[in-house]
Amino acid sequence: MTEKGETGVVKVVETQHAGITVDALIASLKCCRRLLQCNHQSVSCLLTREST
Repeated sequence: MTEKGETGVVKVVETQHAGITVDALIASLKCCRRLLQCNHQSVSCLLTREST
């Protein structure tokens, strides 16, 4: 079970890197709702999220 859990974590990371477009869309939507501004703000928010 431990191996499966570790593999799951690795898979999650891989999905995040592979599905940057999907993550970007979701993150931008969340940022857009929070900042109420669908512009460069959402992009910078995405960059900040990726960096973190």
